[in-house]
Amino acid sequence: MKKIFVTIVILLHIFGVSYSQDSLQQKLYSHVEYLASDEMQGRAINSPQAEKTYEYITNHLSELGIKFQQFNVELDSLLDASNEIMSIVNDGEPEEQRTLTYHNIIANIDINNSEYPNEYMILMAHYTGRGVDTIKECSIIKNSALDNASGVASLLELAKYLSKNKHLLKRNIIFLFSEYDNVDEIALYWAKQNKDKKLQVCFSLSNLSIKNLEEYDESFDYVVPNLLDGASKIIQPILLKDVNLPTTVHYDTYHFLPVIEVNGGYIHSYYEDISSVLNYESMANITNQLKDVIIAFNNSDIKAFSFDEIRQYNKEDSYDFTSIWREKNKSYFGINLLIGSNKHYYTEGRMTGKSAMSYSAGIFYKYPILRSCALKLDVNYERAYANRHDGRYKSDVLSVPLSFLFRLVSIESFEVYYGVGVYYDYTLSAKLNNQKVDWKLFNRNEFGWQFSLAWRFSNVILGYYQKIGISGMMNDAYGYSGPIKNRNQYFSLSFVF
Repeated sequence: MKKIFVTIVILLHIFGVSYSQDSLQQKLYSHVEYLASDEMQGRAINSPQAEKTYEYITNHLSELGIKFQQFNVELDSLLDASNEIMSIVNDGEPEEQRTLTYHNIIANIDINNSEYPNEYMILMAHYTGRGVDTIKECSIIKNSALDNASGVASLLELAKYLSKNKHLLKRNIIFLFSEYDNVDEIALYWAKQNKDKKLQVCFSLSNLSIKNLEEYDESFDYVVPNLLDGASKIIQPILLKDVNLPTTVHYDTYHFLPVIEVNGGYIHSYYEDISSVLNYESMANITNQLKDVIIAFNNSDIKAFSFDEIRQYNKEDSYDFTSIWREKNKSYFGINLLIGSNKHYYTEGRMTGKSAMSYSAGIFYKYPILRSCALKLDVNYERAYANRHDGRYKSDVLSVPLSFLFRLVSIESFEVYYGVGVYYDYTLSAKLNNQKVDWKLFNRNEFGWQFSLAWRFSNVILGYYQKIGISGMMNDAYGYSGPIKNRNQYFSLSFVF
C-alpha cells in the first residue's frame, strides 16, 4: 500500500507539472495570437489598435485583481536615449519640442509588512509593434509577435503568478506596460517622478522565443549593467539548473538604469514576425525561469538606487551615455599650434607676391550655442612672412578670430566640424628687408574672413585654417590700401584641457 501511495503521489506530481506547463503554454499562445493577429494591424504607436492592446492588458489585470493606473508621458518631457538622456538625469529641458503622448500602464503589487517598504522592482515590456507598410498600394502587416507580443504575454503571466504568491517577495513590484518601445526611458521617467522611492532592478522583456534554431540561432541572454555588481551570482545558479534552456549572463555598460534585459533571438524581417514563428514551449520555460530569477533578486541584498544616486552614477561613470550617436555639445578651453604660409595678394597692378612660411600659437575657448553649433574665440600670436615685389616682409601679429562652429559628425569622443567667421589682427611690429616699416604707409589694423575644417579625437584636434583679408595692408592716406591684402593658410594642432 505504501508503494502504491508513493507511486500515485509521484504520478500526480508529474501530471500536475505537465498540466501546469501545458496550461502556461496555452495562455502565452492565447495572448500572442490575439496581440499579433491581422486584426491588430501591427499595434502601431498612437493607433486605434494600440488602444485596443491597452484595453486588453488592463482587462486582464482587472480580472487578476491587480491595481493599475494610466501613466502618460509626453515626448517633449521624455528625451531620446541616444543623445539626450542625460538631460533628464540632470533635470534639463529638451531643445526640440515634440507633442506625442504615450499611454503606459503601471500595475502595483505592494507587499504588506515589507522589509523594504520604500524599494521597488520594475518588470517591463512595450506593447506596441511595427504597424503596417504600404508598398505599391498593397498593405503588409508587420504583426510584431516576437517584438514584442511575446514580452507582454510573459509579463501578464508573471503578474498573475506573483500577485498570487506575494508571500515569496520582500520588495514591492511594479509592472510597466509601455506604448513607447524604449521602456528604459519610461522607467527612468517614473524614477524621476518618484524620487522618494528606490529602484532595485528593472527586468525588460522582449523577443522571448522563436522556432527554427538553425536559421535564427535562438538563445536567451540576461544583459546586466555594471551598475548591478554581483547580479550574476544571483542569476547564474538558477540558469545552471535549466540545462536544457540556452540562457547566458553577460555584463554591458550601455544602460543608465539598473536594467537587466532578457532577450531571445531576432527575426531579420519584420514581415515574418507572426505568431506561428514562436516556440511556446521555450517561452513557457523562460517565463518559469524568470519567476525564479525575479524572486531570487527580490529577496537579495543587492543595493537599491534612488533617482539622485542613478544621476550621480551617470555623471561619474567613464562611459558617456549621451555619446551613443551624438555627443553632448560641450564647452572647453584649449591651446593652438599652427604652421603654414602667408602671402600678400595684389588685387590691382603688380603680380601677387610669393608665399613664405608662417606660424602661430595661442589659446581658444569653445562655447556651445545649440546641439550642433558653437561659438569659438581664439587669441593667437602670429609670426608671418611674405615675399613681396619690394622685398621680404616680416610681421608679429596679435590675431583674434571669432568663429561659428557647425558639427557634421559626433560619435563618442570623435567629431568633425567646419567653422566660418571673422578675425581682427593688430600688427605689433613689422619689417621690410630688415627695416622697420613706416606706419604712415602701412596699416596696423586688419579685418577679414576666416574658415576652418577640423577633426577632434578625444582631447586632440587636427585642422585646416584659412584667413582672407578684407582690409588693405597699406594706409588709405597714401592710396595703397586697396590693391594689397593678406592671405594665410595653416594646418593646426590643438589640445583640449
